[in-house]
Amino acid sequence: MKAKFRFGLVLLPVFLAAAPCAGQALRGYTLTDLYAFEDTAETHLQVYQWLFFRLEPEAVRGVSLVAHMRYQGDSADDFSDSSAFRLQNLYLRWAGTPHLDLRLGRQFLFEGVGVGTYDVLRVNYRPRWGGLTLWGGLVPPAQRQAELRDIEANPAFGAAVRGAVRGVNLLGSYLREERDGDLYRHRAGLTAGYRLRDNLTGQARVQANLSGPEALHRASLQVRYGPATDVRLLGEFTIGTPWVPPDSPFEDIEFKTFQLVRASGAYQILPGYWLGLRAHTYLTQEVNATAGLFLEGPWGVVGYRQRFGDFGEENGAFGAASYRLARFAEAYFSADYSSYTFEDQEDREDQAAAQVGLRLVPVAPLLVDASLQGLNNPRYDSDIRGLLRVKWSF
Repeated sequence: MKAKFRFGLVLLPVFLAAAPCAGQALRGYTLTDLYAFEDTAETHLQVYQWLFFRLEPEAVRGVSLVAHMRYQGDSADDFSDSSAFRLQNLYLRWAGTPHLDLRLGRQFLFEGVGVGTYDVLRVNYRPRWGGLTLWGGLVPPAQRQAELRDIEANPAFGAAVRGAVRGVNLLGSYLREERDGDLYRHRAGLTAGYRLRDNLTGQARVQANLSGPEALHRASLQVRYGPATDVRLLGEFTIGTPWVPPDSPFEDIEFKTFQLVRASGAYQILPGYWLGLRAHTYLTQEVNATAGLFLEGPWGVVGYRQRFGDFGEENGAFGAASYRLARFAEAYFSADYSSYTFEDQEDREDQAAAQVGLRLVPVAPLLVDASLQGLNNPRYDSDIRGLLRVKWSF
């Protein structure tokens, strides 16, 4: 049985008016996006309205209410069927001591293998030796409706332990969740990080499936050098099996274990200017690799990439830059062009995308961002879209 609880964005003025007189501190912002475009059938004006706030009563130390909610709708159907309210986060937090943090409600977790949004009680204990996090509750609705699902059919719980042994930082984690009475994810993971020397770090990570045909979900080894010097280097090897949710239309497809090698490097040729190379390849019988050059500077980045192998080829260039017109105004531009072929295809196809915009901050709480976006590819000859974003902080 679902317990429903509705919230409205119209409550914001009430919070704003009540906060000073009730001895409460209210901080947050509203964000409005107006996204306009045309497709083959009709004209669209999509409206997205976000509200983020943190309410802290001054009389109770360490207590706060944190919320993140969103409304969306489309003028193509007069904001009827497309109109939807999403409750991304809503939780009560108590952090009255340096060692204990409690959170109850809908929240985003990033605890090793436990990554995602859940309706849970989260307990975070931070002793001198590291940290212990326990959480339990239920899986929220997929579309983040403001309602609670049946906890007997959608339970979720997990744990994470942090510590250090002989200079090695360790994180062990566990997750188990069900959806509609079926086991959805059941995993355990271990991450180890170590500083080999100044500016040189290494990290190893293993995540295992505790149920299902494939025991190994993902394992990786990463070595990073920099960025405190004029050289930045990164090398990473990853092996894993693609995870397909039980209710996915692709669950009957047998996916192979993949092995991925990724590397990047950059050198500071002048103060603030970096010249670099990025590349990655899959270790399979078929050749499939991508490599590219880039130049970063205070103004932005430009680069070139090439993909080659048995699955097709691609040559592409990209760039992004910004320029401050005045203290309160900044112009920006980005573009991407590629020419590519697919497997067993002789004719090449082209694709281009670009964006130009203006960002204004006329007063400290207000940000206005307007941009035009263009796309040209074999499917769309000329797709022009406009985005207006207004952010107000309080």
